[in-house]
Amino acid sequence: MKRRALAILAVLACKREQRTFTEPGPGARPVSAAPNLSLAPGGPPLPGMALDPALPGYAETAQAISFGKQLYTWSNCVGCHAHGGGAIGPPLMDAHWIYGSAPAEVATSIIAGRPMGMPSYRGKLAGTQLDRLVAYVRSLGGLVRGRAVLTGSPCVLCHAVAGTLAGGRLGPDLTHLASRATLGAGALPNTRGNLAGWLLDPQSVKPGAHMPATALAAADLHALLAYLEGLR
Repeated sequence: MKRRALAILAVLACKREQRTFTEPGPGARPVSAAPNLSLAPGGPPLPGMALDPALPGYAETAQAISFGKQLYTWSNCVGCHAHGGGAIGPPLMDAHWIYGSAPAEVATSIIAGRPMGMPSYRGKLAGTQLDRLVAYVRSLGGLVRGRAVLTGSPCVLCHAVAGTLAGGRLGPDLTHLASRATLGAGALPNTRGNLAGWLLDPQSVKPGAHMPATALAAADLHALLAYLEGLR
């Protein structure tokens, strides 16, 4: 009887734990949008859910960017954009983003395509894949680093940016900074050069301003500027 009990316990002990690593969900469905041109890679696009500009589930994590880098190669983005420096397509590492650098704008460029040759990847990428590819493309332009610079600086004590850790209330909300025509409550036009000057030495631009000077390394400053210019 004792041997029988031990045998039963041995069999039960060998039963492996059941684990589910992936769960099918909305992010697994292909994403679609009205195309801006007829050019598309591969075969006919699969039907899919409409692109949600809010990109629910989007995150600029190291894991997402790593997966996005693989998708960038697998989708043959390197054929036109090289590894970010541009070839027959525009570069993704400079500050000039023709159709905008915000996550929703990059996602629209990928899914709907753009005139003059950017193919539409509608029905080719699942939602989670699109999120990761967008995160990697933005990282090429220093935009992900710029967000880290912002959230890791004292800026967050005064300013807010929707969707980030920045939740200050003393200064203006920066969520749509790039859509504003001026900086410093009308003190100067909203250009990249003026924004850099305002960050580094606001008192020289507007004496008496409550905005303190920001001490940043050159690389961090350029990354922060690129990020702020994408806040539309």
